[in-house]
Amino acid sequence: MGAGGANSLSIPANNPYNLFGVTIGIGQPAGAPTVRNRLEDVGKRASVNETDTFRFVGGLKGDISEDYSWEANYNYSRASLTQQILGGANGANMNQLMIPLLNANGNYTYNAAAGPSRS
Repeated sequence: MGAGGANSLSIPANNPYNLFGVTIGIGQPAGAPTVRNRLEDVGKRASVNETDTFRFVGGLKGDISEDYSWEANYNYSRASLTQQILGGANGANMNQLMIPLLNANGNYTYNAAAGPSRS
């Protein structure tokens, strides 16, 4: 796992999907290439937010006499929040998908379209 934890993406230099021949990813040494992807091809990001806020303040006051007065007040407050974030990609799963199958000789296995086969 890279510096980004489970959400870091790293493509090894010898991976057939890596056209540059050097390890690419988040958390690489300074000056090394990095890769970031919005992952639009695996679905849109989504966010559902609900916020309810209520506040009621009321009061009454009056005079009983020149020397005495009265006052009563009430303060009610309520807040709630529901938040769901859907469609975020898991970097650990993406890394697993980027690892092609190896044959008995330790070489990558290719499919009929000459592309790397995945597990």
